[in-house]
Amino acid sequence: MFTFGKKKLQFAAVCEGRIDALSQYPESVIASKTLGDGYMIIPAAGRIVSPVEGTVMMFYPTLHAIGILAKDKTEILIHIGVDTVKAQGQGFIQHVDIGQSVDVGTLLVEFDLEKVKRYPEVLSTDVAVIVLDQNKQCIVNQPKSFVTCGQPNVAVLK
Repeated sequence: MFTFGKKKLQFAAVCEGRIDALSQYPESVIASKTLGDGYMIIPAAGRIVSPVEGTVMMFYPTLHAIGILAKDKTEILIHIGVDTVKAQGQGFIQHVDIGQSVDVGTLLVEFDLEKVKRYPEVLSTDVAVIVLDQNKQCIVNQPKSFVTCGQPNVAVLK
């Protein structure tokens, strides 16, 4: 099959903060890329936006995980923190519905970063963007750099 002319999926930053490779995520299942490759951000603020154009397919009941089907049919999971499920959704506000179309930069969820950090069970508030395809590689364009919420082309899928 020819791949000429096929565009590679570009990702915007899901939040403001320091971006890095997914392998740096502070949880072994995500860092080992068991689910797939992606990128992570240590958030400076609690606004999570869509990194791609697509459709919201899933919201975990505690609002710490969001599934998006990109326009090109790539499945993406946005996962907020390690053990944030134990906060039981406290401090999280959902802004979109399942089945809703989203553009790059559409606000998906807000969370009170400081409130969520105070839960003793929450180990981290780092945000992971995971491509649910183990055959794809995600390249962070400038690892360890500071990105703004919605900043375009912070990572590319190969």
